[in-house]
Amino acid sequence: MAIFFLLIFCQTDTLRTTPGWLTWHPSGQSLVFSVMQTKADWSDFKPDKWHLIQLDLSSNKTTILDRGSIYADYAPDGNYLAVARLVDGQRDIWLRDKDGRWSQVTHDESRESGPEWTHDGAGLLYNGDVDGHMEILIWDRSSGEVKPVTSWAGPKPYNPQCAFNKGDILFYLEKGDGKDQIFLMSLGSGSMRNLSKNDHHEYFPRWIDDHSYFFQRGDEGVYMRRIDDPNDAVLLIPEGIFACVSPDHQRSAWFQRTVNGVELKISSWPLNAKETSVVWDASQFPSD
Repeated sequence: MAIFFLLIFCQTDTLRTTPGWLTWHPSGQSLVFSVMQTKADWSDFKPDKWHLIQLDLSSNKTTILDRGSIYADYAPDGNYLAVARLVDGQRDIWLRDKDGRWSQVTHDESRESGPEWTHDGAGLLYNGDVDGHMEILIWDRSSGEVKPVTSWAGPKPYNPQCAFNKGDILFYLEKGDGKDQIFLMSLGSGSMRNLSKNDHHEYFPRWIDDHSYFFQRGDEGVYMRRIDDPNDAVLLIPEGIFACVSPDHQRSAWFQRTVNGVELKISSWPLNAKETSVVWDASQFPSD
């Protein structure tokens, strides 16, 4: 998975702060993100060092939702948070309700990750194993049935992201050549196409609206591109990562590397430097 950028994202003389994911609550009133701190040489790295944190944007209060969890996504109704959770050394997909109670979705020996709800909340996409290959699967919320969405049987598709109002998904395909490419797929027809069509390393796509999306290109930062034009790539946030727009499309949030550390920023959307603020930084990492 394309994490080399994260591993060098931010470090001080003694500690390295690494963001793992960022997403909005459907209400737009809070953000959920994952971060970890390690020594600069990674000698104390352990998966359970990840902290999954919820930040209330009105009070600036943070709540630790879990440890060892990286990726998470809220159902459209806000009642459940789907989490790639590490329990007893095994990473599966779990659901956390509003009262903090957990229920397990997957029970496979393989590693599941990248949960993402469909636009209507009827299904949950995630990365998992199919006959020894990493694929994107979908869990039906009503029946509990699991079906594969992709069938690459070689290259690894990661990070499925559902469009806001229809059954299209974005994901990136890792072929092991350092040139991950972003694909668009219709859940209805199964048709797909390469949106990158280049020799760059592109990953972590996030929908902006039905016509455009954010993505990472190497370690340069956050780019923006229109769906219908693979050549329309604009570097929007140098040295930023995990940019995502709020459910009402009025704000955006992202992690930013700075000289002094890593910062979580929000701004109006489209981006406006005068309306950008820091809502969390590495100095606020939980001390326990």
